[in-house]
Amino acid sequence: MNLKYYFIASCFMLSGALNMLTSCTASPPLKEFTLENTLNVKREDETLILTRTQFNPTDNTLQPVITNELGEYIPCQLDDLNGDGEWDEQAFVHTLAPSEKVKLKILWTEPKEYPLFTSRTNVRYDKMTTPGVVEELAKDMHDNSFGFGGLAMQTPDSLIRMGVPASLVKDVIDSTFYELVTEGPVRSIIRFKYEGWQINNNKINLCEEISIKQFHKREAFAALIAHEAECINHPVVIHYK
Repeated sequence: MNLKYYFIASCFMLSGALNMLTSCTASPPLKEFTLENTLNVKREDETLILTRTQFNPTDNTLQPVITNELGEYIPCQLDDLNGDGEWDEQAFVHTLAPSEKVKLKILWTEPKEYPLFTSRTNVRYDKMTTPGVVEELAKDMHDNSFGFGGLAMQTPDSLIRMGVPASLVKDVIDSTFYELVTEGPVRSIIRFKYEGWQINNNKINLCEEISIKQFHKREAFAALIAHEAECINHPVVIHYK
């Protein structure tokens, strides 16, 4: 039995949280759009996503860069999510005042002229083997006791946690593969593929995806969680043509 399970962990879940207003007629490449803060609070370093379809590129040799109305670059990155060599999404960040509406523009540029932004996310895949000793792990692993949120499978009579139970000395997963999907100034995404997880008399395969976004460093963690929970119910609306 094969089962794909996608687990997306991020400080702010954007899936279902962005409302897109589209034009009904065919259009040239996207040139501008408007962000609307639907909360009466400041939203600092808000991470937002536009897809390739929404950009509607007509020249594959050019890439979109976001600017404000003064022509200043907005931190952004293009991400190839499926490994086909073409970008699928653009992630960008912007700070919005309470209930603010702001117009942003898109500059289509050649890849060699794409601006460089300060990186505010990164991925380090390590494990503490003994107190105070951290070792880097390889992309092909057979040690699955590290956790990452405690994935588990619910069966009719029990909850089976991923990893090696204390009662066993042999791993219950055949292989684990780590893939760095993207790493950049706005967000980083990693995937873990687990093959052959023994669940009772069956073996299943899983895919776990973790997304890491940049956020304002002065925000305390508890305040950040409360802020993001409110943002899910009051998304930033993107109006585009």
